[in-house]
Amino acid sequence: MRESTTLTLLILLLLGLIVGGIFLWSGPEAAPVKGDDQAWQSTERVAGSIEVGDRPSATPREAAPPAERQIPALSENQVKGRLVSGEKGLPGLELDLQFRNDQRRMQSAWTGVSDADGRFLAMDLPPRRYGLKVSGPGVPQGLEFEHFTLNPGHGFDLGDLRVPDAGALWGRVLYPDGEVASGVRVYQHYSINSLNRHFNLGADPDGEDADSSVMTDAEGKFAFANLTPGQHRVLAEVEGFVLSEVKFVVEEGVDGEMPDLLLSSGGTIQGKVFAPDGSPIPGARVVPFPFNLGTFAERMAQDCAADGRFRLAGLGPLDEVLFEAPGYVSSKSRYTNLNTYADSVLIELKPELTLHGRVEGLAGAKATVEVRPENLNVSVFPSLRKAVYIDHPVADDGTFVIEGLLERDYRITAKAEGVGKSETQNFYLSSGMEPLVLEIERRRNI
Repeated sequence: MRESTTLTLLILLLLGLIVGGIFLWSGPEAAPVKGDDQAWQSTERVAGSIEVGDRPSATPREAAPPAERQIPALSENQVKGRLVSGEKGLPGLELDLQFRNDQRRMQSAWTGVSDADGRFLAMDLPPRRYGLKVSGPGVPQGLEFEHFTLNPGHGFDLGDLRVPDAGALWGRVLYPDGEVASGVRVYQHYSINSLNRHFNLGADPDGEDADSSVMTDAEGKFAFANLTPGQHRVLAEVEGFVLSEVKFVVEEGVDGEMPDLLLSSGGTIQGKVFAPDGSPIPGARVVPFPFNLGTFAERMAQDCAADGRFRLAGLGPLDEVLFEAPGYVSSKSRYTNLNTYADSVLIELKPELTLHGRVEGLAGAKATVEVRPENLNVSVFPSLRKAVYIDHPVADDGTFVIEGLLERDYRITAKAEGVGKSETQNFYLSSGMEPLVLEIERRRNI
């Protein structure tokens, strides 16, 4: 009896398990219960689904605010980044990606505006080295971020770029005797990547290419506000005095006092510029180049008088002076002993000569010629330096012309693409010289 009862219970239990399994297999899926964390967090994450940890609400969700414009994934030839202050993105700021062109000047490659979250994306950029300048409300004047290189086949993510708070500087300009220098123009510029770039003193102070500048007041004081933190170069220019420059570090949010700019009377040279026959040269000019300031001093340049005489004041002990005239090879000299006395400097400028010639044996190939002076320091002849040690093109008929040369000894060689080159030929260039003839020697296959 006991065995029969036990068997009956086992059969009933087995039937119950079978029926329950059938119900679970075919019945509707049970939804997780609100408050059942374990059941909700096991929900799969798929595109558009609720993320792990979120919980369904008994009431419909409120409409979400419009999403910000999303920056796409970075591809080759693209640069992206984000302008921030703290952790907050800065919208509406103007951006300018620049590169240095063949004339060594910065040129824009892309301009844009940061979006509502401070982000930006520049596309279709050729591989090269770039700098990024930023401007807009609340941005320090001349803000520039460190240069970077965009390599072929790659993109570049600049990440978060913090826009700093502006700083300021002020100071005084004094004459050599300690008197204040009022009405003096003072220049400043900042560039984290170009601390040795030129001041453009020849530009209109109100023009596009001008450096930031102000005039000193009656007490010789000047001030610059809204400056980018970092090293700035400050320069005072007064006719008849040596250009005075000071480098000063502007701190973020600080109004800094810089050392006085002390003017120096410097030295003076005077003399005469003349042609080989002793006559004055119409249009001759004298242009000083301050030593180690990287400064264009065109404002201090002067034309020689009708008799060729000049007088140049305010020179530093290592300044260079360029003498030039149309149709003549320019000459540059450095003066270390600057005293004033009559006709202390006598400059003879040599006329420019032109070399004509012809290359034979080209067989239709493209060719070039290179000319080199014998035993000459070309650094003291700036215009000559542009004519030598470079490849000059040969015309399709084999002729060539090289201008701006001095009368002296040279060596010349011609090269033809895929054909060969000529023997080096020595010659003396003089006025009225007959055209040179160079013969290309064909390369022999080994």
